Amino acid sequence: MKNYGYIEDGYNRPGYIEGRRNMYDELRFEYRPVLYVDRVKILEKYRDPKQASTAIRTIVQHVIKWDLKKPTRNDEGKITGEEAVELNKDEVWRVHPDLMDAIFMIIVGQIPCDTDPEWTDEEKQQADDDEFEAALSGTDPSFEREKGDSKNSETG
Repeated sequence: MKNYGYIEDGYNRPGYIEGRRNMYDELRFEYRPVLYVDRVKILEKYRDPKQASTAIRTIVQHVIKWDLKKPTRNDEGKITGEEAVELNKDEVWRVHPDLMDAIFMIIVGQIPCDTDPEWTDEEKQQADDDEFEAALSGTDPSFEREKGDSKNSETG
């Protein structure tokens, strides 16, 4: 699988975050990358304490689907199962803060996602190649992929 330095309109990427012991389970998701021109604006708001909802709005707008679950409980409060967490601001507010930060930083291209053990060898190699190229050029792995298309942006 080749990753071009151009984000086509409607292009989505797979994302994966390894679980953290005693914090949250692994997460698989599909997202629409934030383009560079929007990233600058989003990160500026993200750093402003008065704009705490920036990460939540960005996640709701750019995550297409995910496998995040929450417990279901009976009348006594005992966990009886689990159900999907919907992608809306009321639900995303309740996501573990460290997990929310990781999702957000992946979407805006500040960090790469973890390598999903379910990816094919070709997908794993492409992720490794992206990280290597980014290290050589002093950028993050998604920077080159963000160039050239403003159709995924809210301003484009």
